Amino acid sequence: PAAQHMRVHIGAEGIVRLDHDRRARDEQLLRMSQNDPLTGELNRTHLMAALAEAIEEASRYRSSFAFMMLGIDHLARINDAFGFDVADEVIAEIAKRIRARLRGGDVLGRFSGNKFGLILKNCSVDDMHVAAERFLAGIRDDVVPTKSGPVAVTASIGAVSAPRHARVVDDAVSRAQEAFELAKIRRLGSCSLWQPSV
Repeated sequence: PAAQHMRVHIGAEGIVRLDHDRRARDEQLLRMSQNDPLTGELNRTHLMAALAEAIEEASRYRSSFAFMMLGIDHLARINDAFGFDVADEVIAEIAKRIRARLRGGDVLGRFSGNKFGLILKNCSVDDMHVAAERFLAGIRDDVVPTKSGPVAVTASIGAVSAPRHARVVDDAVSRAQEAFELAKIRRLGSCSLWQPSV
């Protein structure tokens, strides 16, 4: 009977393990479909879904959040000088530095080649300036080590307060982009908040 009991036990354990492996694989597939392969952060589709959710939530609870577009300055130049793989190293490192400076409920995703989208929950206009400076300093203050040597990097940020100045996803994106372009014109490595034009 002991031997029989053991056989049953091993059989059950095998099923549990198979089930666990399958679940782990499903989770990994889900992660891969949701996440940008280079940075491991949300891809654009899922970032936009999170943004829609944040707008809905903020409207319902009468709270506000910031949507920020952060772009790595002169990424094309880094690309030309050092090649794609070094540019990729830079992108991955910048993602890590942003992630390290986010709070619990905040969301980070890769918007495009050199751009990240950030959703900062419960964020006033004053908070926006402080947070933006924290991200920019975290990028600017230390060179990025790469296999071709250290690379100095700066980033620029465009931000919009939602749902106050953006009640739908398209507005949030286009206004953050607009503010981002303005920041670059004013001074690379700075932050600009979207304001309605008078």
